[in-house]
Amino acid sequence: MSYLGPGLGGGHGWLQGRYGLVSDQFVSMNVVLANGNLITVDKNSELFWAMKGAGHNFGIVTSMTSKIYDIQNRNYAMETLIFSGDQVEAVYKVANEQWLTKGKTMPVNLINWSYWYFDPTTDPDKVSPKPMSARIICHILTLFSPLLQCISSRKE
Repeated sequence: MSYLGPGLGGGHGWLQGRYGLVSDQFVSMNVVLANGNLITVDKNSELFWAMKGAGHNFGIVTSMTSKIYDIQNRNYAMETLIFSGDQVEAVYKVANEQWLTKGKTMPVNLINWSYWYFDPTTDPDKVSPKPMSARIICHILTLFSPLLQCISSRKE
């Protein structure tokens, strides 16, 4: 398992707050094109930006060069929070208030992303094909958990 596959699609990663997406770390790639030609793709190449976001569509990567970094903090914690569809607006409101409004920026050691899915078995009494019946899963990876603390304090 490598990070190259997800990286060719952009690639979210645990350290993206500090270093950017996985694809931002690519320096060069050796790529076999559909016509059989082997080329090196780098920042001077027409395909460079395409390979960093939709690379699966343009050829087969046979090798690559990437930036690497020393790990700054080895004591990360991950919190997975699951919210019902009727809580989605409140969750994003809290996140925006904490990190994205009034000149604020998200701390570099905080990663927050969401997955949406519809699973009627999670709340069979509220089965509905409407998007608001979906669940939102927030994965928060951080040295601290301000979103969890903020949401918990609002429930009290």
